[in-house]
Amino acid sequence: MRYDPLIRLGGALLAAAVAFPAYAAMYKWVDENGKVQYGDTIPPQYRKQGSEELSKRGVVTKTFDSPLTPEQQKAKAEEDARLKAQKQKEAERSRRDTALLATYSNEQEIDLKRDRELKVIEGSKDPIRMSLKIVSDRIAGLQKSAPPSGKDGKASTGATDDMARAQADKRRLEQQLADKDKEIEALRADYADQKKRFLELKSAKK
Repeated sequence: MRYDPLIRLGGALLAAAVAFPAYAAMYKWVDENGKVQYGDTIPPQYRKQGSEELSKRGVVTKTFDSPLTPEQQKAKAEEDARLKAQKQKEAERSRRDTALLATYSNEQEIDLKRDRELKVIEGSKDPIRMSLKIVSDRIAGLQKSAPPSGKDGKASTGATDDMARAQADKRRLEQQLADKDKEIEALRADYADQKKRFLELKSAKK
């Protein structure tokens, strides 16, 4: 009687499996006394702390980190947020650098664009100045044409209301001019930064 070679092979593999059982995972942990322990399972009281899984040769195959404390979780979240913000900032800087080099070919072009935008802002201040002059003249006129009346020497209610409205308009217009001046300062600073960065990028390419 002849045996099929496949049957012989299957029998050999089955015999090997019985003779050499699969190695169970080995674990390493530290007990409450600070001593390193080994075993094929981790005791329940140590499963929530750091441990390692070892191969049959003692090589670490997996690492199980212990759960973070609330303080550690907070610190990790803050560090993750910082790294994310830093990454976004670097990406934005790279985008702006690319746009800067694509927009200008020399620093004179930056100055020309800055001056055009400054001229627009300066021009927008003219109507505000005209309105401010009108309001200032109205205040001066009210001061001259509304002398105190009544037995108590106080100005009439109508004159007081007109003066209050005129002074409120003056303060509003003065604030608008101040805001325009701040806008000009911010624009100058922005273009100064652009020019500085443009020259740095150009120098780095040489």
